[in-house]
Amino acid sequence: MTGTSSSIRPAPSCGEALLPAAVNLAAAANDTWVNTALSVDLPGAGTYEITATVRSSIARGAATAPFAVNISARLYNATASAAIPGTDYTVQQVNEAAPSSGQTTQVALSTFRRFVTVAGPATMRLEANRNTINGTAVNVTGIQTGNTRLAFNKISG
Repeated sequence: MTGTSSSIRPAPSCGEALLPAAVNLAAAANDTWVNTALSVDLPGAGTYEITATVRSSIARGAATAPFAVNISARLYNATASAAIPGTDYTVQQVNEAAPSSGQTTQVALSTFRRFVTVAGPATMRLEANRNTINGTAVNVTGIQTGNTRLAFNKISG
């Protein structure tokens, strides 16, 4: 093929997206999955390795104890309107028995991977959940920008 060029581009075999804005999980009802607005578009049928890196924070006001809360994350197939089985991961957990002398904030960074097979193009998104097991509601709890990302790498298909 001399002198011609193709305008057809192959679908990307990998990609990445960053969390567009912080997600306040304290505003959601306890133990409710929240759409974080972070997603990646898988370009077609095949098996993909999807990696989620989640930066979370749990904070509480002064003199609240005992206290126990955790943050979880999972992958959700928005195209199929279904959670991906086996992707519910604990991102951060804080359990304190004694009152604090002031506000405390703890930050964590967690990464998990999952192999996902799809029959065609699909949008995968990150959902997050806060579960306050014991104590006063957390005043600032959520998923933070700056390192929270979803990435995919097509491995077959």
